[in-house]
Formats: sequence, structure tokens, C-alpha cells
Amino acid sequence: MSSVLISLVLLAFIPHAILGGIGIDRLMVQIPGWYRVGPQVFATYARATDLGNGKFLYPLLGIGGPVLTVAALAAALVQHAPTQLVILLVVAVALCVLHSVTTARAAPAMLRVGRVGSEEAALSPLLDRFVRWSIPRAMLQVLTAAVLLWILCVRW
Repeated sequence: MSSVLISLVLLAFIPHAILGGIGIDRLMVQIPGWYRVGPQVFATYARATDLGNGKFLYPLLGIGGPVLTVAALAAALVQHAPTQLVILLVVAVALCVLHSVTTARAAPAMLRVGRVGSEEAALSPLLDRFVRWSIPRAMLQVLTAAVLLWILCVRW
């Protein structure tokens, strides 16, 4: 692998790994906490985090990772990289697309949490939808990071 391609894969890995870690934290720590404290308290927390600084960080990572992954695939194709490497990058790009689809389903629910009041009847369905889509999102993000890490670890 050329140094440009290695750099692109490494740069793509970083946001995917961060988002994968965030997703695992959400599934293992935050969501169980929500069920303990209730939707009103969790909505207050989400407004301060996801809809606070997260409103800037998550899109940066969520867009930057896929863009860098596509760039790595393009570089691999231009450089006539080994077929196995190209296949792994195609898999990574496909996982990025799926992650984007699940984000497009989850994000509107979280954004609405920021606009609705604090009534449990309004919050619970939104948070339930967000949780329902957060599970596959986290899995896809971890898988994407794993594929990119695999690429980095194999000697091409």
C-alpha cells in the first residue's frame, strides 16, 4: 500500500473508531441510564450533549469518516491496489452508506427531542425511535472501524 493510501485509511479509521466507541457507550451506558432516570431527565441530558456540542462533533465525524473512506477506495482503484484490499474498502463504503441511512432515521427523532416540551408522552416515542435506530448504527460503525483496522493490519 502506498503511503497516501495508508494515510487515507488511517484518517478514515479515526472518526469511525470514535463514533463506534460513542455508539457502544450509548448502548451500554447511556440508554440503560435513560430507562432508569426516565425520558424527561434523559431528554435534558441529550439536549445538553447530543444537541449541544454533539450537534457539531457528530456530523463532522459522521460525514468526515465516509468521505475519507470513499477517498481511500478511490485511491486504491487509481493505484490498482490488490483486489482483496479494494473489496474490503468497498465493504467499508457500503457500511458507511448503511450507517448514513440509520442516522437519517435516528437523527430526526433526536432533533425533535430538542424542540418538544418535557412531557413523557411526547418524549418517549422519540427516544424509543432514537434507541431503535441507535442499535444498528453502533454496530455498523464498529464494523466499519473493524474493516478499516483490518486493512491497516494486513501487509499488502
